[in-house]
Amino acid sequence: MDSGPARQLEQLSATRAKLGLIASELKKCEFLKRATSSVLDWTSPAAVFILLNLKALKSGGYVFLTQPSGTEPDFRGLLQLNRMAEEHDTRVIMFCPGVVDSDKYSSVANEIFVVTPRDPNPGYEQAFEISCPQLASSLSPASGKVLCCIRMGHDGLESEITPYVADDLRTRLMAILKADDWSLEKIGEIVNLNKSNVSRKLSFVSTSVPKGWDARMLDEWLEACGLDPIESEGTDDAGSAGDDQTAESEDYDDGDDLDDLDCVKPVARASRNERNTRNDAKPKKKNR
Repeated sequence: MDSGPARQLEQLSATRAKLGLIASELKKCEFLKRATSSVLDWTSPAAVFILLNLKALKSGGYVFLTQPSGTEPDFRGLLQLNRMAEEHDTRVIMFCPGVVDSDKYSSVANEIFVVTPRDPNPGYEQAFEISCPQLASSLSPASGKVLCCIRMGHDGLESEITPYVADDLRTRLMAILKADDWSLEKIGEIVNLNKSNVSRKLSFVSTSVPKGWDARMLDEWLEACGLDPIESEGTDDAGSAGDDQTAESEDYDDGDDLDDLDCVKPVARASRNERNTRNDAKPKKKNR
């Protein structure tokens, strides 16, 4: 759940290794699935009793449970599941799509992860944010959050997990352009915002340029954000070059004084110092 750059992730991994927090290597894994009713509340006393008597419950295993949609877990059932996990050295992972307020369960569950739908990046169909409230920080809004984008590919479901930048797609685009050394004025022209508004939106946002970033990817992001594509700079350069040549041709003097007689050109008035210099250079008349 780290949203920093790759170098920071390597530092965290090295720190975990020194502290002995690296998980043991999984040499053998056995998957067991039990078909149950979709309306079964796993925090009810009857469901907890069923879990306690499962023969598949082994030491060091993982139990994945899914609560019915719209059903919040019961506190007493969660406490029983916690005691069961501690006794059997088992981790119980529960998916609760009906939980609205996750703060009230923070004292019962060991860890809580909140999944929220978000706008997908260009090229993906759906996206959601995975956040851990225990890792939240007011100084770093991206702390404890990641963005997961998914799509259907030729080989099945494809996913991409990237550091969290912002909820909306336009702010992510502005952050990429800033990381690509774009000025705030130029970014504001692209997204139709003032320079100060761009600076305010990117004040606590940090990101990196995606791999393979080019003009084609930029056009995809602009289209996904509903923004106008950027005009080709080569056309502008050619037009400006033509204008310069035209200007040079108009101001060009080939030395033919006869052509100059047909042109009425304004003459700049001489300055006061120039007039005095001319008067001093003229010969003075003698008084008779």
